[in-house]
Amino acid sequence: DDEVTAGALDFLDRAHKSGKPFFLWWNSTRMHIWTHLKPESEGKTGLGVYPDGMVEHDGHVGQILDKLDQLGVADNTIVMYSTDNGAECFSWPDGGTTPFRNEKNSNWEGGYRVPCIIKWPGVIKPGIVINEIGSHEDMLPTLLAAAGEPDIKEKLLKGHRANGMDYKVHLDGYNLMPAFKKE
Repeated sequence: DDEVTAGALDFLDRAHKSGKPFFLWWNSTRMHIWTHLKPESEGKTGLGVYPDGMVEHDGHVGQILDKLDQLGVADNTIVMYSTDNGAECFSWPDGGTTPFRNEKNSNWEGGYRVPCIIKWPGVIKPGIVINEIGSHEDMLPTLLAAAGEPDIKEKLLKGHRANGMDYKVHLDGYNLMPAFKKE
């Protein structure tokens, strides 16, 4: 993940220098089966490979958040942290645990219920908890609404041209901005 993080930090520098809005999708591999730690991360917590991996992962996330602060864009940047599936319980301690029934690759709650943390200055108040059901599919219309395209779903159904391409498709997902703003 060091290489992916370094690439993300470089992208943020270049995007900031361009003066244009940017979108960064940073996908780490940390916490996937099997966990292979950097030598300097091994034994960091004294609790085992999984907690050591989480500390390593937290360091990478911290580098990205620190970069946004250094560039002076943290207060004008939406940061979303989530994952794509529930824990892999079969591989404990590598895969973690879950309070929900079952795990990754199942259609039970433990397979798809994941954390989603969003930092959105001026929209989402710090410390707020929203327990309504949401989907990652909701983030595309939500982020596009934040960028000035609140009607993207309707436009795409009728036919919409963007970046030199024509689209006429159904877009799943809902704009969650009203829920985030508590409207």
